[in-house]
Amino acid sequence: MGENILIINLTRMGDLIQTSPAIAGIVRQRPGARVTMLANAKFAATARFIPGVDELLTFDPHQFGSPDGVDEVDVLAMYDYLDGLAAGLAARRFDRIINLSHSKASAMLALLIGAPDIRGFGATQRGERMIRDPWLIYFTALLAFRKLNRFNLVDLYLRGSGAVQDGSLRLALDPARAPSDGFTRTLAAHGVREGDMVIGIQAGASREDRRWDPRSFAAVADRLARERGAKIVLFGAPSEKKLGDQVVGAMTAPAISLIGRTGLGELVHWAKRLDLLITNDTGTMHIAAALGRSIVALFFVHARAEETGPYCENALVLQADIECAPCTHQTVCGHMTCLRLITPDDVVAASLMALDGKKDLPAAPGLFARTLVYRSAFNFHDRMIDFVPIRYVELRKEELFAYLYRPLMIRALEAWDGPERMPVESDFHGRVVEELTARFAPPPRSALDMWTARALEGASEMAAAAAECERLAAALAAGNAAAQQTARALDELDARIATLGATHEGLTPLAMLYRRRVENLEGATQVELARSAARAHGWLRRAALLLGGALGKVNEGLRRAGFAK
Repeated sequence: MGENILIINLTRMGDLIQTSPAIAGIVRQRPGARVTMLANAKFAATARFIPGVDELLTFDPHQFGSPDGVDEVDVLAMYDYLDGLAAGLAARRFDRIINLSHSKASAMLALLIGAPDIRGFGATQRGERMIRDPWLIYFTALLAFRKLNRFNLVDLYLRGSGAVQDGSLRLALDPARAPSDGFTRTLAAHGVREGDMVIGIQAGASREDRRWDPRSFAAVADRLARERGAKIVLFGAPSEKKLGDQVVGAMTAPAISLIGRTGLGELVHWAKRLDLLITNDTGTMHIAAALGRSIVALFFVHARAEETGPYCENALVLQADIECAPCTHQTVCGHMTCLRLITPDDVVAASLMALDGKKDLPAAPGLFARTLVYRSAFNFHDRMIDFVPIRYVELRKEELFAYLYRPLMIRALEAWDGPERMPVESDFHGRVVEELTARFAPPPRSALDMWTARALEGASEMAAAAAECERLAAALAAGNAAAQQTARALDELDARIATLGATHEGLTPLAMLYRRRVENLEGATQVELARSAARAHGWLRRAALLLGGALGKVNEGLRRAGFAK
């Protein structure tokens, strides 16, 4: 009999779809395993279309009071519900729990249900959240260095779940799991015949500040209807009906509005019929990606393609070329300039590229003046999703470090529990030089040298501070140091490391991962904690040395390539 596995994911529709490669990897790795998924009741129907899920259970905390706070929450009823849910699941005796939700509620559920092997987000007996996988620790830290992150949520789920890593796993939805009886008649009823070009518009998004102007969507839809004879179909939740009415009201061409009128199964079938989807960052975008549809995706405010962009080949992603993007999730913006920088002409041009399979941007004057354009692809070196810029712009400091950190982090996180396995000599600087010179215009040589010199200085200081931490923690573990005095010295060094991360942008990822790791140290005794701390310090020391060595080689490689103004 195969393993009994529980996957907890209490997030939204798009996030559930983004777990599908991890589920496929788990099933492939453990033939015969039975996979049960616990999902948020509001979005759980999505999991019914994910191959590999044998049983779907729902978690519904909102039944005890509205999430908007209008109704008072029945705390006792909620406690009884959670207690009963955990007890019922514990009785199933799961061999493994994989919790991919980062909430405290899901972490406590994982603890209460219990299993010999709990992966992802867990909790201590005191109710503190505990993260036991380096890739998911990275996930919790990346908001502090978003411009330097190049790992998509799908790849973080894949690695954080412990799934097989062979580079072949993709988003997966099975339309056959939804009844298709009558869908042909539905198409005919809306005047969609075989051979018609069908273009979908998803004007809504989970947050209003991530929605492009409905008049802009209307202008794009009209042009594509006029120039390509496309049938325009609008998708959205019932709450977005007013938004859809604004799009339709601003159009001159007819449109089929399905907003609030499709269940998930019908939406999947419609998405499969599309020639192109034009969308904000939405769950519908992930459905289209899973079904292999052409996509033009618009990312605004705090949405960032590198994190949640479509996990598929050849999607086109447009982001505003503005310094403040992406803003934080807590930002209250007074101007929303990014929503206006991407123009209808930009989106039409990208849509025609997607429909015609063209690789190069059109050279028409004024196009993409303040819009960054990316094409999704799976990277040759690490086989993870990559968003390759196809508008040639000058290399910026954050891009230099982002391209350096992607291969560096793979090596560093793989050596999380055995820092001695991490190389301190770079074997990836050639890849970084190749990608930077192919994708960007050169910056001034003085700027490149300044970015490099400052980061090299900081990396050297960080490595030295980590080495002293490592020495002190090892002495404490061996009983050769006074605990109170050593703890004070370690606190001072930790503060120094945090300062280096805050004042040297190129060091922020290492400083934040180290901080998150220290927050998740485990040990039943002071000696065990000291040993865990020594491993954490050793990891940081070697990672800082690797960063410094690789950066120096990248700068030299760019110099030899003549990559400077």
